[in-house]
Amino acid sequence: MGRLVLVDGYNVIRRDPTLARLERTSLELARDTLLSCLNSSRQFRRDDVTVVFDGANSREAGVTGSRSFRRGRVRVIFSPPGESADAVLQRLGTVAPAGTLVITDDREIRDAIAGAGHQSANLLPRATPRPRPAPRPAATGTWVKEDDLTPARPAPKKGNGRRAPRKRNRGPRELDW
Repeated sequence: MGRLVLVDGYNVIRRDPTLARLERTSLELARDTLLSCLNSSRQFRRDDVTVVFDGANSREAGVTGSRSFRRGRVRVIFSPPGESADAVLQRLGTVAPAGTLVITDDREIRDAIAGAGHQSANLLPRATPRPRPAPRPAATGTWVKEDDLTPARPAPKKGNGRRAPRKRNRGPRELDW
């Protein structure tokens, strides 16, 4: 396997706009979506990913049952009662092998991880799709006018504009999906 990646779960959920919106609806749904994103991420495909959340067996977190389990390629750990996920991350980071990456925005954790000789980073919002820029025309060495780059307007429709289309004139039928 690759490197060990430790993720501060709720910190990442609250930084990503889509996950934060899901958290307002259901904390469990936001956690499941984060785990799905990490499982399907190509960036962490070869890594051993561990996500740490606050509060095993706490009603606020909606967690009942085991404190540690696997969801796909991702290992999930809930901090024990009375201990924060930050403390668990710091403890895991101090005993982690060289080359470990810790993903959090928490300055205390980042400082502790840097003191242990590991890297830390912020996870950019991943649950929201990134807009793709429009493709640019290839340079051919000829002059291109601005109106050549704009799409041509569609041809005007033929027929009587006041008459309903033939599809509506057929009578009652099932809806098209």
